[in-house]
Amino acid sequence: MGVHHDLDSFLSLMADRPVYFLTRKSSRCYADITYTGDEVLVFGPESIGLSDEVLGRFADKLLAIPVRQDVRSLNLSAAAHIFVYHILEKLGFPL
Repeated sequence: MGVHHDLDSFLSLMADRPVYFLTRKSSRCYADITYTGDEVLVFGPESIGLSDEVLGRFADKLLAIPVRQDVRSLNLSAAAHIFVYHILEKLGFPL
């Protein structure tokens, strides 16, 4: 896909695809979405997550994995695995 120097240039290339931002700071569960396989999933850095600017700008595109309140966050690779596996399952594990 290449290197993108900023989020806006990346999003302009993805303009025809649904984009979701994954964060613990959302009340909308990832399982509540009907996936088509064209989705773009954006994760923030494991150490800090998505910036406040991104969270505010894309508030209607935020998804989360429900976790207990005493859990700070999930490991980034574990969270990515949960999302991707869920989408593949909903799509019937296409090859």
